[in-house]
Amino acid sequence: MNNFCKSILPLFFAIVFFHSAFAREWAPASWPVMKHYDRDHLYRIALPLGGIGTGTVSLGGRGELRDWEIMNVPAKNFSTVTTGNNAPFFAIYVKPQGGKSQTRLLEGPLYSHEFLHYEGRPVNHHGFPRFADASFDAAYPFGQVNLSDIAEADDDPMASLSLKTSLAPGKTECFTFFITWNFPNRRAWSSVPVGNYYSTLYSDAWDVAEKTLPELPRLERETLAFVNALSQSSCPDVIKEAALFNLSTLRSQTIFRIPSGHLMGWEGVMDRFGSCQGSCTHVWNYETATPYLFGALARTMRDVEFNYATNDKGLMNFRAALPLSEAAKGSSAAADGQMGCLMKLYREWQ
Repeated sequence: MNNFCKSILPLFFAIVFFHSAFAREWAPASWPVMKHYDRDHLYRIALPLGGIGTGTVSLGGRGELRDWEIMNVPAKNFSTVTTGNNAPFFAIYVKPQGGKSQTRLLEGPLYSHEFLHYEGRPVNHHGFPRFADASFDAAYPFGQVNLSDIAEADDDPMASLSLKTSLAPGKTECFTFFITWNFPNRRAWSSVPVGNYYSTLYSDAWDVAEKTLPELPRLERETLAFVNALSQSSCPDVIKEAALFNLSTLRSQTIFRIPSGHLMGWEGVMDRFGSCQGSCTHVWNYETATPYLFGALARTMRDVEFNYATNDKGLMNFRAALPLSEAAKGSSAAADGQMGCLMKLYREWQ
């Protein structure tokens, strides 16, 4: 088995594995590549999959699903199980006519430091046969894992959901899976649940798939138009890479949307918890991606700042409390934050 390429669109990936007639009809278009990572530089690659304010699961550089941050809190390196066990994974099982079966975990090889562990299993799926070589191509939000190998015989395929087809020599086939979720009970920095906006749009994870899949061709087409326009610009490559790849923060647990649709944000996130609450005005003043790419979302932040976090005396609480009814209950203003909000209000007005 040579040059098996796994390409996963980073939009709708975990919890419910969904396959339908629509999935069989759709195949990804040709995706641009801005950055190529060879097998020696994949260890920290993690491309987040998901929407804005929905949580995310990341596609690792060698094909693993990692950083399952779909349950309303940061979860760096969380794979849904204690490390060293069988977390969710993709695998391929083939059997030539009259030949021996072959099985491979759809992931690249381990690094040398991953073979040592007090229990003998330092990473998930440690004993599974893997592909011998891997690389990663990216032009955010598109990510492609390239796997190649000459597979050895294995008569014990492991899977929970599988698709079957007969493949002629030299032919290719696209297998499409969608992973969706719905976790409505977000607390963030509130003492009570404040919820998620996306959970008001979908009744459950299956509903996410049914409503989103028909939109996939349009979403891919519009995303390709944006990525191609930027990647084909005359800006230096390092500038294009920094501008595009750092947009991944919009998919992280740094930001979220409460049921009213308002966009809220931490200053950042640690591995397991948010850092510095309240959509801090003198930090978010320096963020410019949202107003220029998603202006409607940026305007919801202006609404919080002026209509919820500002009291009758004109003091703008620079860390908006939640729920929003408590947003102005604070006695601290940040001069640079409040003045910056006036500048942002003028920008949005323009």
